[in-house]
Amino acid sequence: MEGSIDPNATWHGDNRSFYLGGQSSRPSARVWHEVDFNTSNPSVYITQEDTGSTSVQYIDYQGWNAQRLGKAPSPDPANVHILGPLVHIVTRALSYNPLSLGAPPIVYEYAFTFNLLIGEVWIQGTHSAFPWHEALIQIDNGWIFSYQYSPSGLTATPLDLFGGGQLHFESRLYDARLKQTC
Repeated sequence: MEGSIDPNATWHGDNRSFYLGGQSSRPSARVWHEVDFNTSNPSVYITQEDTGSTSVQYIDYQGWNAQRLGKAPSPDPANVHILGPLVHIVTRALSYNPLSLGAPPIVYEYAFTFNLLIGEVWIQGTHSAFPWHEALIQIDNGWIFSYQYSPSGLTATPLDLFGGGQLHFESRLYDARLKQTC
């Protein structure tokens, strides 16, 4: 069904594996942010953001198998604020499926506050009920935090975006590797 959500269509990207590191996994994400900084000098940081391509296979009005491809615009860059030993990072996305006019967006907002004086990070997040969501913190190629959400709606499809509401999580953790060394 061109321009709408067809419950019989196959939306590629569903049931993908969670991101396990390395850029080869990133393109399967529908929308993503990445922020890299050094705890010794947090004023030097790199932010990246983008959306992955999406495709849908469906039966067109003539009964033929059809496929469409699309890519949503990238989300805004992450907001990074540094005040002494505090590093506050906020990522937000409001990303519409370019293949389904009128479909609700994928929505998320994740906030990370690092206190590099004591080695603490406080994470808060809100996101839509579909698709899969994850928030990760990595230090020296090792994970110290991983939030992963698998859709639990009635259909575990884009249909769950309709009236699915927002889900919230928060966590606080300590890790000595987060402390400033200078």
